[in-house]
Amino acid sequence: MPAKPGGMVIGWFDDDGFATPTASCQRAVREARDALTKQGHTLVEFDVKGMGVGVDSIELFAMLIGADEGETLLKNIKNEATDEILKDLVFLISVPKFVRRLVSWLYAFKGEPRIARLA
Repeated sequence: MPAKPGGMVIGWFDDDGFATPTASCQRAVREARDALTKQGHTLVEFDVKGMGVGVDSIELFAMLIGADEGETLLKNIKNEATDEILKDLVFLISVPKFVRRLVSWLYAFKGEPRIARLA
């Protein structure tokens, strides 16, 4: 039930369990939470880590952009600057499949099964 009549109940989280946001992004979420609470809304923290939401979403994204071996994505971003966060993904898409399998095995061996499943 909202803290005041007409108030909203809003769920929030600051880490999806896959790619931990920077401290500044997490702080922004907490500041927004605090501001909304002061306005009379009810904020409920929920844990998406155990739900696999972040991992499933990233894996689905990787499968979709890799459906044609990444050809469409690579063609569309050929002349674009690649965001630092996406450089590894773009690299993995652009190398031959046998190299991706090797990289996947290395990530799994290194104890990074989430990343291994993306390769």
